[in-house]
Amino acid sequence: MIKISLMKLTTPLFIMAIVLFLVTGIQSQDLQISQGNKTKTFKAGHLIRVDLPVKDSLECKKCQKHSVVGRLISYENQMLSLRVRFEGEPIIRNKKDIGTKGNVYKEKMEAEWPMIEIPSTSILGITKQGTKKWKPLNDGDMLGATFVSVGTFFMLAAWAAEEEANQDALLGSGITMASIGLVMVAVFNRKTYEIENPLNTKIKHKPWTIK
Repeated sequence: MIKISLMKLTTPLFIMAIVLFLVTGIQSQDLQISQGNKTKTFKAGHLIRVDLPVKDSLECKKCQKHSVVGRLISYENQMLSLRVRFEGEPIIRNKKDIGTKGNVYKEKMEAEWPMIEIPSTSILGITKQGTKKWKPLNDGDMLGATFVSVGTFFMLAAWAAEEEANQDALLGSGITMASIGLVMVAVFNRKTYEIENPLNTKIKHKPWTIK
């Protein structure tokens, strides 16, 4: 009877220990950042953009950053593992940004995307780029741009309208649609989380810290 009781007690504890181990292992793959009481989690398997410093751009405030877009594999021991989908780096001459060089890897050939490891001390910013597929623009940006384009068309059409009533109607509709589009772009604009880093000279708001 004692052996049976011990087995009944041990089995649930053993299962619970396995579950806790698996959960801990899964959570360790995600990337978490914090800003005071705020916490943001980037899930393993999602696509993110990581902004990195460019050695030659330290004295060029208007130069672009070295950016890498890829699928987040894990974040462990202060190292970010990323499978690269796109990489872009500015070409700088005489402290001026004169272009961009980069590599784009085919979406349907993810197995061939190169794997890289990025130390947390090199990260300047992180931006979510999609869950399963890379989306350079989010839906809000595209829809907002459409409203702005249509609104602009209406405003141009107002100048060609012969009757004043038509002009007022077209102009009013154009201004309204363009305004809605601009608001949508502003509200749904994809946020870049700027990371606390001595090399991050372009921070406009309070920086985030990688956990």
